[in-house]
Amino acid sequence: ISVTISTSTFFDGLLVTGLYTSTSVQASQSVGGSSAFGFGIMSDHQFGNQFMCSVVASHVSHLPTTNLSFVWIAPPAGTGCVNFMATATHRGQVIFKDALAQQLCEQGAPTEAPLHPHLAEMHSDSIILRDDFDSYHQQELNPSMWSECSNCEIGEQCGVIMHGRAITFCEPYGPRELVSALQV
Repeated sequence: ISVTISTSTFFDGLLVTGLYTSTSVQASQSVGGSSAFGFGIMSDHQFGNQFMCSVVASHVSHLPTTNLSFVWIAPPAGTGCVNFMATATHRGQVIFKDALAQQLCEQGAPTEAPLHPHLAEMHSDSIILRDDFDSYHQQELNPSMWSECSNCEIGEQCGVIMHGRAITFCEPYGPRELVSALQV
């Protein structure tokens, strides 16, 4: 399938991931195996307990652009819907992060409500693959994930944040730390 992603602003870096719910058959096949996705052969990686995540396309260039085209190979039948999540940068500034760019559902599959799943796990067998400051809706750090923040702030106190919420380290001197919560 030929895919083109277009934006209203320039970017010089783009990462597109395909996120979909795994079935028990796919999960058992993906351990030690690989599937063809995007550019060449890439392995699927178990994401938490129920999601499969594959890099569909990545792009870095010195010349900013507003669109990117690539070839995508769909996952096996029975997968259902695939959510394309995109992250774009321009000159080191994040333009958007994990934005739902498109949802494709296989023919006959019920269309799912577009999802933005909980993408961070603490103290599990999985790995934290993304910083997650968006899922906790208070104007502070999620205390179940983060225990300490030295000389850092959530928000735009130190500069403009183009998409979502982020931690910024404002103080140029002294310790700057973000510490994960300890499991009891």
